Amino acid sequence: QVGHGTNELEDRLDRVGFDAGARLLELVSWRERVMKRKPEVLDMLRFIQGTVWPQLFGKTAEELQQGAAADDEYMIKDHELLLNRYTSLPRSYAGFNPGGALVAGIVRGMMETAGFPCLVTAHFSDHPTRPKPITTILIKLDQVVMKRQQQLEAGRRG
Repeated sequence: QVGHGTNELEDRLDRVGFDAGARLLELVSWRERVMKRKPEVLDMLRFIQGTVWPQLFGKTAEELQQGAAADDEYMIKDHELLLNRYTSLPRSYAGFNPGGALVAGIVRGMMETAGFPCLVTAHFSDHPTRPKPITTILIKLDQVVMKRQQQLEAGRRG
């Protein structure tokens, strides 16, 4: 029962975040006077991590890395996501990451508005030196994006 309820909540937070992310991309692009449509995936992810994240949370995300297992996966890690700092949940909701679900929707909204269709999810992961789990935003890019990325790289080479 509780698991079903958390999935529904995550979906709702994702939808709200998606709309906010699409609008946020417009706003931050206008403020920073940069193009909304970055040609490279990594440029867009760096923009989210280094420009958008500080405007939302007052600091950059601690890590941006490509997934070790797949070329189409990237992770943004925040060791203390501001939205989770003041959220208290009952024990039956252990593992539910409400702030992460909202941020995953925001990231998905920005990525898709910029022309990078993807699936974005939020996860808690334990860290050996931190008492609380860190939030990992996992971005799995659509195959269309990966094909376009390969064409860009082939065009640069020759």
